[in-house]
Amino acid sequence: MNSRFVIGWAILCVLACAQGPLASAQALGATAPTVTTGPAQQVQFASATVTGTVNPNGTATSYYFQYGPTAAYGTATSATSVGAGSAGVAVQQPLSGLSASTTYHYRLVAVSTAGTVAGSDLTFATSRQPAPVVATSAATGVSATSAVLNATVNPEGVPTTYYFQYGTTSGFGQDTTTRSAGSGTSPVHVSQPLSGLSAQTVYHYRIVAQNSVGTSRGQDRTFRTPRR
Repeated sequence: MNSRFVIGWAILCVLACAQGPLASAQALGATAPTVTTGPAQQVQFASATVTGTVNPNGTATSYYFQYGPTAAYGTATSATSVGAGSAGVAVQQPLSGLSASTTYHYRLVAVSTAGTVAGSDLTFATSRQPAPVVATSAATGVSATSAVLNATVNPEGVPTTYYFQYGTTSGFGQDTTTRSAGSGTSPVHVSQPLSGLSAQTVYHYRIVAQNSVGTSRGQDRTFRTPRR
C-alpha cells in the first residue's frame, strides 16, 4: 500500500474522531439561563400576574412559573419560549382560579440544553373576596299607582340574590320578592315592578344584594307618583 495514502487516511481519521470531543466541549461550554423572579402584580381575590426576567445566555430557552399555597408549589404554568438572546427578557404570566384570602408561593423556572435554573421563592396574598357590588338606578314607568325599580348588581363570582326595599320614608318598610342575579363577575341590570302605589306620593327605594360573602345595600333614591 502506498505510504502517502496511509498517512493521509490516518490524518482524516484523527480529524474525524476529534469532532465528537470538540462538539461535547462546545456543549459543556454553554451557559445556563439566568433567572430572576419578579414581583406579583394586579393581585385580586381570585387572580394575579407573576413576573420575572430570563436571560437565555445565547441558548434557546423556555420558561414557566411554579405556584401554590406552599413552597412545594404543586401547579405550573405552560412553558413559553423566550428565544436564544444574550440579554434579560421581562416575562409574565397571568394566574386565575386562585382562592381568596390565601398566601401563594411562586418562582420562575427557565430551561435550556445548558441546564434548568429556578429563581428565588416569592409570595403574594390574595385579597378577601368582596361582597356584591350594587348601584340603585332611576325608577322608570312611574304612574299614579305603579313604577319599575332598577339597579345593577355585580355578584363578584359568587351566587347572589337581590331584592328592593321601598316605602314612603327612608325606613322603607316593604320588600320585593327575592330573585337571582347569577354568579358572574360583571354588573348586570336588574329590575322589579311595583303596583298598588298611592298617587302623588314620594317613595324611597334601594337595591339589596346578598351572597355567602356578605350583604350590600345601594343608595336611597326616590320617585314621586303623579296624580290620577
